[in-house]
Amino acid sequence: MQAAAGLLYDYCLQQAPSRGVILQACMHPRLIDVQQRHDVHCMQDFRSDVLELQQAGMVCVNEWPQQCDWCALLPLKNRQQMLGTVAEAWAHVSEGGWLAIVAANRGGAKSLHKQLAQLGAVHHLSRAKCRLMVLRRHGEPAILQQWRDAAAPQRSESHGLWTQPGLFSWERMDAGSALLLQLLPDDLCGEGMDLCCGYGVLAVSLLSRMAGITRLHGLDADRRALLMAERNLAAWQHRIRLHWLDAAREALPANMDWIVCNPPFHRGLRRQTELGQQILVQACRSLRRDGRLWVVANRQLPYEQVLREHCAHCDILVQQHGFKVLYGVGR
Repeated sequence: MQAAAGLLYDYCLQQAPSRGVILQACMHPRLIDVQQRHDVHCMQDFRSDVLELQQAGMVCVNEWPQQCDWCALLPLKNRQQMLGTVAEAWAHVSEGGWLAIVAANRGGAKSLHKQLAQLGAVHHLSRAKCRLMVLRRHGEPAILQQWRDAAAPQRSESHGLWTQPGLFSWERMDAGSALLLQLLPDDLCGEGMDLCCGYGVLAVSLLSRMAGITRLHGLDADRRALLMAERNLAAWQHRIRLHWLDAAREALPANMDWIVCNPPFHRGLRRQTELGQQILVQACRSLRRDGRLWVVANRQLPYEQVLREHCAHCDILVQQHGFKVLYGVGR
């Protein structure tokens, strides 16, 4: 991501001062130079990136300015989300303005280039195994509406919940969460947390089955996921509180009677095993004494040691189909 960001921000610096938007902005030394040269809106849905930008004195917003002369977009893993974001940017850039999109060569840059060519001439340059693609905003090509529709919130045919391309396991419940639900007791009650809740798959199942849950905290670093969770959990809004937090770095709700968690081990496009470990340390600290924690993870991830160090008791409940479910008791 840093190589892609450097290529994109260098291009922005070469342009005449104007008003622009950087989508999925991430911290990079060159970004400070970009903000000094341009009137820039930084937009970002992931809380961890927002915190890094704020620490550097940058401001992140969730709303578009009334008008912008250009838009720059950093890579997104999901192609439907990427094209939908391009279509959204197209609608906000003034006629004749420019859009710059960067992607890693190994992340499908060549095929993305071909799709963007449906909007007009694409100029490109390559560096550090990335491709920067630039085009001018002219008219409203019909393909844009198809991209918007494909990227829009939708109900999954698999489980009927609201979801959106780009979210974790957005089309269907992931196998790990399904395994975790099979092993959870039917008597959860009091105040608990769905840590790394995504669009609310676990929370919906728990609240629909267990009347003894007085409050459920749903917490995720992806703002888009929480918007979908809010829709899916509307029937229990009096028992739900949603939090946009970086679970690895920010304080979590405390004194939880129980926590369920399917922690991520990627940040953006990068694998980060330590991310899940940091989240589990935070989860253990959020439990009350004798509170209970259930975690599902890929079998090879080294999470047992975290629970041994931070729980009064821990155990592996099951290992199957490439997953394991861990259980811990707060101390």
